[in-house]
Amino acid sequence: MTKRVKRASLLLVALSSIALSGCGTSNSGGGPVSQPIPQTKSASVQSSGTSTTGSNAPSTSKSSTTGKTSTNNPKGSTAQTSTTALALSSVSVSETGTGNTFVPVSSAVTSILLPSGWQLQTNSLGSGGTSLKLVNPSDPSDMISEVVMPSDRNLQSFYNSQSAGTAHWIVPNQILSYTQSNPVNPYQDRGIMANLSSGGSIRVDVYLPASDQSSAKQILNSFVGRSSTQG
Repeated sequence: MTKRVKRASLLLVALSSIALSGCGTSNSGGGPVSQPIPQTKSASVQSSGTSTTGSNAPSTSKSSTTGKTSTNNPKGSTAQTSTTALALSSVSVSETGTGNTFVPVSSAVTSILLPSGWQLQTNSLGSGGTSLKLVNPSDPSDMISEVVMPSDRNLQSFYNSQSAGTAHWIVPNQILSYTQSNPVNPYQDRGIMANLSSGGSIRVDVYLPASDQSSAKQILNSFVGRSSTQG
């Protein structure tokens, strides 16, 4: 009887081990797809707002750890502030967002400015929209996000909810620009909301240190199709 009890115990242990470890198969989830944003024709964009053209521009990026100082992060991690210029590249876009590409405000915009060497994450939303995030692998607090929705947004309601002087109309009832704080990111959120003439809407949020706010303006202006000296 004792031998039978021991054999039964060993069998139960073996079955438990199989249940915990599985049968060697993996469950592939539907998580974000990451890919780098490559350097293309445009050159490094200086934080002063001026740029130098040329296809042989160096692919320097703010992701470099040199010249950085720590800032307070609400999550307890250490965010970095760069004292060097942020390298922006011209990246092709799609009016419909196909192929995991950002969507501009105007169909006349064929390319936008984005940081070189950052990682792109895309995810489909349950409401039929798409979420895209471009993240600095050296400092996840550096981020550009866009939410593309198949329906219009209530821009007037959002405008009315903002503090005085933090939001203004680029095009009344069609394109809205704003600045605000985000409790989960140490950097100021500069963004735009727009209802697209072809239907649907977009929201773009750019999180960069204060030293890179001119770059944030250039990025947002590229979505709208405006020059870096506007707005």
